[in-house]
Amino acid sequence: MKILVPIDNSECSRVAVEHLRLSDMARGARVRFLHVQGGASKGVDNVPEILSRSICLEGALAIETLFAEGPATEAIVTMARQWQADLIAVGTHDRRGLERVILGSVSQSVLTKAACPVTILRDKAEKVTNVLVAADDSESSAVCLEWLAQQQWVRRKNVFILSVVDESPAHVDSRLMSVEKASDLLMRQRYEESRVAHLSQTWSELFAEATNRKTVPFTVIEGDPITGIVAAATKWPIDLVVLGSHCRAGLSKLIHKSVSETVAEKAPCSVLVVRGREATYFEEARRACKSTDLGKVLAEKTHSAKVSSAVPGAQFNGYFTGGF
Repeated sequence: MKILVPIDNSECSRVAVEHLRLSDMARGARVRFLHVQGGASKGVDNVPEILSRSICLEGALAIETLFAEGPATEAIVTMARQWQADLIAVGTHDRRGLERVILGSVSQSVLTKAACPVTILRDKAEKVTNVLVAADDSESSAVCLEWLAQQQWVRRKNVFILSVVDESPAHVDSRLMSVEKASDLLMRQRYEESRVAHLSQTWSELFAEATNRKTVPFTVIEGDPITGIVAAATKWPIDLVVLGSHCRAGLSKLIHKSVSETVAEKAPCSVLVVRGREATYFEEARRACKSTDLGKVLAEKTHSAKVSSAVPGAQFNGYFTGGF
Protein backbone atom coordinates (compact mmCIF):
# COMPACT_ATOMS: atom_id res chain seq x y z
CA MET A 1 0.00 0.00 0.00
CA LYS A 2 1.25 3.49 -0.88
CA ILE A 3 0.19 6.40 1.33
CA LEU A 4 0.82 10.00 0.28
CA VAL A 5 0.90 12.48 3.18
CA PRO A 6 0.93 16.19 2.27
CA ILE A 7 2.66 18.27 4.97
CA ASP A 8 3.53 21.87 5.66
CA ASN A 9 4.73 23.68 8.78
CA SER A 10 1.27 23.70 10.38
CA GLU A 11 -0.08 21.99 13.45
CA CYS A 12 -2.53 19.97 11.34
CA SER A 13 0.42 18.31 9.58
CA ARG A 14 1.83 17.23 12.91
CA VAL A 15 -1.60 15.90 13.85
CA ALA A 16 -1.86 14.02 10.53
CA VAL A 17 1.37 12.15 11.25
CA GLU A 18 0.09 11.32 14.74
CA HIS A 19 -3.16 10.07 13.21
CA LEU A 20 -1.24 7.66 10.98
CA ARG A 21 0.63 6.31 13.97
CA LEU A 22 -2.48 5.81 16.09
CA SER A 23 -4.58 4.31 13.30
CA ASP A 24 -2.02 1.68 12.21
CA MET A 25 -2.71 2.61 8.58
CA ALA A 26 1.02 2.97 7.88
CA ARG A 27 1.85 -0.55 9.05
CA GLY A 28 3.18 -2.49 6.07
CA ALA A 29 2.83 0.57 3.81
CA ARG A 30 5.18 2.77 1.81
CA VAL A 31 4.72 6.33 3.09
CA ARG A 32 5.68 9.38 1.06
CA PHE A 33 5.60 12.83 2.66
CA LEU A 34 5.09 15.68 0.23
CA HIS A 35 5.91 19.27 1.18
CA VAL A 36 4.54 21.76 -1.32
CA GLN A 37 6.29 25.12 -1.44
CA GLY A 38 4.25 27.86 -3.06
CA GLY A 39 3.02 31.37 -2.67
CA ALA A 40 4.24 33.25 0.40
CA SER A 41 4.92 30.08 2.38
CA LYS A 42 8.20 28.65 1.14
CA GLY A 43 9.89 28.11 4.46
CA VAL A 44 10.56 24.60 5.68
CA ASP A 45 11.67 25.48 9.20
CA ASN A 46 9.30 23.13 10.98
CA VAL A 47 9.24 20.32 8.43
CA PRO A 48 12.17 18.38 9.94
CA GLU A 49 10.36 18.48 13.29
CA ILE A 50 7.21 17.09 11.67
CA LEU A 51 9.11 14.40 9.83
CA SER A 52 10.95 13.33 12.96
CA ARG A 53 7.62 12.02 14.20
CA SER A 54 7.51 9.64 11.26
CA ILE A 55 9.98 7.49 13.16
CA CYS A 56 6.98 6.49 15.28
CA LEU A 57 5.20 5.01 12.24
CA GLU A 58 5.85 1.47 13.37
CA GLY A 59 5.79 -1.18 10.70
CA ALA A 60 6.05 1.15 7.69
CA LEU A 61 8.03 -0.55 4.91
CA ALA A 62 9.59 2.68 3.67
CA ILE A 63 9.41 6.40 4.41
CA GLU A 64 10.58 9.14 2.08
CA THR A 65 10.18 12.91 1.67
CA LEU A 66 9.72 14.89 -1.52
CA PHE A 67 9.37 18.62 -2.17
CA ALA A 68 7.31 20.29 -4.86
CA GLU A 69 6.38 23.81 -5.91
CA GLY A 70 3.12 25.29 -7.10
CA PRO A 71 -0.53 25.28 -5.99
CA ALA A 72 -0.93 22.72 -3.20
CA THR A 73 -3.95 20.83 -4.51
CA GLU A 74 -2.57 20.39 -8.02
CA ALA A 75 0.81 19.24 -6.71
CA ILE A 76 -0.78 16.71 -4.34
CA VAL A 77 -3.19 15.27 -6.90
CA THR A 78 -0.46 15.08 -9.55
CA MET A 79 1.95 13.29 -7.22
CA ALA A 80 -0.76 10.82 -6.18
CA ARG A 81 -1.48 10.01 -9.82
CA GLN A 82 2.17 9.69 -10.87
CA TRP A 83 3.11 7.59 -7.84
CA GLN A 84 -0.13 5.57 -8.11
CA ALA A 85 -0.91 6.20 -4.46
CA ASP A 86 -3.46 3.94 -2.80
CA LEU A 87 -4.43 6.57 -0.25
CA ILE A 88 -3.94 10.27 0.40
CA ALA A 89 -3.91 11.14 4.11
CA VAL A 90 -4.36 14.88 4.54
CA GLY A 91 -4.82 16.93 7.69
CA THR A 92 -7.36 19.72 7.89
CA HIS A 93 -7.37 23.05 9.66
CA ASP A 94 -11.09 22.48 10.16
CA ARG A 95 -11.93 26.07 9.30
CA ARG A 96 -15.50 27.22 9.51
CA GLY A 97 -17.65 30.06 8.19
CA LEU A 98 -16.15 33.11 6.45
CA GLU A 99 -12.57 32.03 7.09
CA ARG A 100 -13.19 28.86 5.11
CA VAL A 101 -14.87 30.75 2.25
CA ILE A 102 -11.94 33.17 1.97
CA LEU A 103 -9.03 30.80 2.48
CA GLY A 104 -10.58 27.66 1.09
CA SER A 105 -9.62 24.17 2.19
CA VAL A 106 -6.85 22.19 0.56
CA SER A 107 -8.14 19.00 2.15
CA GLN A 108 -11.63 19.45 0.68
CA SER A 109 -10.17 20.36 -2.70
CA VAL A 110 -7.99 17.24 -2.70
CA LEU A 111 -11.02 15.17 -1.70
CA THR A 112 -12.92 16.51 -4.70
CA LYS A 113 -10.16 16.16 -7.30
CA ALA A 114 -8.17 13.07 -6.29
CA ALA A 115 -8.75 9.85 -8.22
CA CYS A 116 -7.84 7.60 -5.29
CA PRO A 117 -9.15 7.15 -1.72
CA VAL A 118 -8.64 10.17 0.54
CA THR A 119 -8.83 10.37 4.32
CA ILE A 120 -9.46 13.74 5.96
CA LEU A 121 -7.74 13.77 9.36
CA ARG A 122 -9.29 16.03 11.98
CA ASP A 123 -7.40 18.41 14.25
CA LYS A 124 -7.48 16.09 17.26
CA ALA A 125 -5.45 12.91 16.90
CA GLU A 126 -6.94 9.95 18.74
CA LYS A 127 -6.58 6.20 18.59
CA VAL A 128 -8.83 4.70 15.91
CA THR A 129 -10.98 1.96 17.43
CA ASN A 130 -14.53 2.27 16.08
CA VAL A 131 -15.07 2.53 12.33
CA LEU A 132 -18.47 3.41 10.87
CA VAL A 133 -19.04 2.37 7.24
CA ALA A 134 -21.87 4.35 5.65
CA ALA A 135 -23.33 2.34 2.77
CA ASP A 136 -26.35 2.44 0.52
CA ASP A 137 -27.31 0.29 -2.47
CA SER A 138 -24.91 2.02 -4.87
CA GLU A 139 -21.92 0.58 -6.70
CA SER A 140 -19.67 3.07 -4.89
CA SER A 141 -20.68 1.51 -1.57
CA ALA A 142 -19.75 -1.93 -2.88
CA VAL A 143 -16.36 -0.52 -3.88
CA CYS A 144 -15.96 1.12 -0.47
CA LEU A 145 -16.73 -2.03 1.52
CA GLU A 146 -14.56 -4.31 -0.61
CA TRP A 147 -11.60 -1.90 -0.55
CA LEU A 148 -11.85 -1.51 3.22
CA ALA A 149 -12.10 -5.26 3.77
CA GLN A 150 -8.76 -5.65 1.96
CA GLN A 151 -6.91 -3.27 4.31
CA GLN A 152 -4.86 -5.01 6.97
CA TRP A 153 -5.26 -2.24 9.56
CA VAL A 154 -9.05 -2.59 9.59
CA ARG A 155 -8.79 -6.13 10.95
CA ARG A 156 -7.79 -4.65 14.32
CA LYS A 157 -10.77 -2.27 14.46
CA ASN A 158 -14.41 -2.49 15.48
CA VAL A 159 -16.42 -2.07 12.29
CA PHE A 160 -20.12 -1.74 11.72
CA ILE A 161 -22.31 -0.78 8.80
CA LEU A 162 -24.97 1.94 8.70
CA SER A 163 -27.46 2.33 5.84
CA VAL A 164 -29.82 5.31 5.69
CA VAL A 165 -33.00 5.09 3.62
CA ASP A 166 -34.77 8.31 2.67
CA GLU A 167 -37.78 8.56 4.93
CA SER A 168 -41.30 8.12 3.55
CA PRO A 169 -43.75 11.06 3.34
CA ALA A 170 -45.19 12.05 6.72
CA HIS A 171 -48.72 11.51 5.43
CA VAL A 172 -50.56 11.02 2.19
CA ASP A 173 -53.18 13.62 1.23
CA SER A 174 -56.19 11.62 0.02
CA ARG A 175 -57.46 14.66 -1.84
CA LEU A 176 -54.43 14.55 -4.12
CA MET A 177 -53.82 10.82 -4.34
CA SER A 178 -56.04 7.79 -4.73
CA VAL A 179 -56.06 5.06 -2.10
CA GLU A 180 -54.54 2.64 -4.60
CA LYS A 181 -51.72 5.01 -5.48
CA ALA A 182 -51.04 5.86 -1.83
CA SER A 183 -50.96 2.16 -0.97
CA ASP A 184 -48.54 1.49 -3.81
CA LEU A 185 -46.29 4.32 -2.65
CA LEU A 186 -46.12 2.98 0.88
CA MET A 187 -45.53 -0.55 -0.39
CA ARG A 188 -42.64 0.68 -2.52
CA GLN A 189 -41.16 2.46 0.47
CA ARG A 190 -41.41 -0.74 2.51
CA TYR A 191 -39.79 -2.65 -0.32
CA GLU A 192 -36.90 -0.20 -0.49
CA GLU A 193 -36.26 -0.42 3.24
CA SER A 194 -36.38 -4.23 3.22
CA ARG A 195 -34.19 -4.50 0.15
CA VAL A 196 -31.51 -2.22 1.62
CA ALA A 197 -31.65 -4.14 4.91
CA HIS A 198 -31.27 -7.41 2.99
CA LEU A 199 -28.27 -5.98 1.14
CA SER A 200 -26.73 -4.62 4.34
CA GLN A 201 -26.94 -8.05 5.93
CA THR A 202 -25.34 -9.65 2.88
CA TRP A 203 -22.50 -7.14 2.91
CA SER A 204 -22.09 -7.60 6.64
CA GLU A 205 -21.60 -11.34 6.14
CA LEU A 206 -19.13 -10.80 3.28
CA PHE A 207 -17.14 -8.27 5.29
CA ALA A 208 -17.02 -10.58 8.31
CA GLU A 209 -15.76 -13.44 6.15
CA ALA A 210 -13.13 -11.27 4.43
CA THR A 211 -11.76 -9.92 7.72
CA ASN A 212 -11.93 -13.16 9.71
CA ARG A 213 -14.46 -12.05 12.30
CA LYS A 214 -17.66 -13.65 13.53
CA THR A 215 -20.03 -10.80 12.83
CA VAL A 216 -20.15 -7.21 11.61
CA PRO A 217 -22.97 -5.23 13.25
CA PHE A 218 -25.25 -3.32 10.89
CA THR A 219 -28.49 -1.40 10.95
CA VAL A 220 -30.83 0.46 8.60
CA ILE A 221 -32.51 3.72 9.58
CA GLU A 222 -34.86 6.20 7.95
CA GLY A 223 -33.91 9.79 7.31
CA ASP A 224 -31.66 12.03 5.28
CA PRO A 225 -28.36 10.22 4.56
CA ILE A 226 -26.12 13.13 5.57
CA THR A 227 -28.06 13.81 8.76
CA GLY A 228 -28.11 10.11 9.68
CA ILE A 229 -24.40 9.55 9.12
CA VAL A 230 -23.29 12.69 10.95
CA ALA A 231 -25.71 11.98 13.82
CA ALA A 232 -24.33 8.47 14.21
CA ALA A 233 -20.74 9.74 14.23
CA THR A 234 -21.74 12.32 16.85
CA LYS A 235 -23.93 10.16 19.10
CA TRP A 236 -21.59 7.19 19.30
CA PRO A 237 -17.79 7.06 19.90
CA ILE A 238 -16.87 6.89 16.23
CA ASP A 239 -13.22 7.53 15.32
CA LEU A 240 -13.47 7.17 11.55
CA VAL A 241 -16.31 7.32 9.03
CA VAL A 242 -15.75 5.48 5.74
CA LEU A 243 -17.99 5.86 2.70
CA GLY A 244 -17.97 5.68 -1.08
CA SER A 245 -17.52 8.67 -3.32
CA HIS A 246 -21.24 9.14 -3.86
CA CYS A 247 -24.16 7.83 -1.82
CA ARG A 248 -26.71 9.41 -4.15
CA ALA A 249 -27.39 8.89 -7.81
CA GLY A 250 -29.32 10.37 -10.70
CA LEU A 251 -31.30 13.56 -10.17
CA SER A 252 -30.65 13.52 -6.42
CA LYS A 253 -26.93 13.67 -7.08
CA LEU A 254 -27.36 16.69 -9.35
CA ILE A 255 -29.51 18.57 -6.85
CA HIS A 256 -27.53 17.82 -3.71
CA LYS A 257 -23.86 18.32 -2.99
CA SER A 258 -21.90 15.08 -2.83
CA VAL A 259 -22.81 13.17 0.32
CA SER A 260 -19.17 12.21 0.91
CA GLU A 261 -17.97 15.82 0.66
CA THR A 262 -20.68 17.11 2.98
CA VAL A 263 -20.08 14.36 5.55
CA ALA A 264 -16.36 15.15 5.44
CA GLU A 265 -17.23 18.77 6.27
CA LYS A 266 -19.72 18.06 9.06
CA ALA A 267 -18.53 14.88 10.76
CA PRO A 268 -16.91 15.34 14.19
CA CYS A 269 -14.25 12.73 13.39
CA SER A 270 -11.92 11.79 10.56
CA VAL A 271 -13.50 10.68 7.28
CA LEU A 272 -12.18 8.32 4.62
CA VAL A 273 -13.73 8.52 1.14
CA VAL A 274 -13.08 5.60 -1.22
CA ARG A 275 -13.06 6.12 -4.97
CA GLY A 276 -11.12 5.06 -8.04
CA ARG A 277 -11.36 1.34 -7.30
CA GLU A 278 -13.48 -1.59 -8.47
CA ALA A 279 -15.42 -4.24 -6.61
CA THR A 280 -16.08 -7.89 -7.49
CA TYR A 281 -17.76 -9.95 -4.76
CA PHE A 282 -19.47 -7.02 -3.09
CA GLU A 283 -20.74 -5.72 -6.42
CA GLU A 284 -22.05 -9.16 -7.34
CA ALA A 285 -23.93 -9.23 -4.04
CA ARG A 286 -25.39 -5.79 -4.74
CA ARG A 287 -26.66 -6.78 -8.16
CA ALA A 288 -28.12 -10.01 -6.83
CA CYS A 289 -30.00 -8.17 -4.07
CA LYS A 290 -31.17 -5.52 -6.52
CA SER A 291 -32.76 -8.17 -8.73
CA THR A 292 -34.29 -10.13 -5.86
CA ASP A 293 -38.01 -10.75 -6.18
CA LEU A 294 -40.15 -8.23 -4.26
CA GLY A 295 -42.04 -10.92 -2.39
CA LYS A 296 -38.85 -12.64 -1.26
CA VAL A 297 -37.39 -9.38 0.03
CA LEU A 298 -40.52 -8.50 1.98
CA ALA A 299 -40.57 -12.02 3.42
CA GLU A 300 -36.96 -11.71 4.61
CA LYS A 301 -37.00 -11.96 8.41
CA THR A 302 -33.31 -12.09 9.28
CA HIS A 303 -32.28 -8.52 8.59
CA SER A 304 -31.94 -5.99 11.41
CA ALA A 305 -34.96 -3.97 12.47
CA LYS A 306 -35.40 -0.53 10.98
CA VAL A 307 -35.83 2.47 13.28
CA SER A 308 -37.83 5.55 12.30
CA SER A 309 -35.17 8.04 13.32
CA ALA A 310 -32.13 9.74 11.81
CA VAL A 311 -30.07 8.62 14.81
CA PRO A 312 -29.19 4.95 15.47
CA GLY A 313 -31.02 3.57 18.45
CA ALA A 314 -30.88 0.32 20.40
CA GLN A 315 -29.28 -1.62 17.55
CA PHE A 316 -25.86 -0.06 18.22
CA ASN A 317 -26.34 0.83 21.87
CA GLY A 318 -25.43 -2.65 23.07
CA TYR A 319 -22.21 -2.66 21.07
CA PHE A 320 -20.92 0.55 22.59
CA THR A 321 -22.03 -0.10 26.16
CA GLY A 322 -21.14 -3.76 26.29
CA GLY A 323 -18.50 -4.11 23.61
CA PHE A 324 -18.67 -5.42 20.08
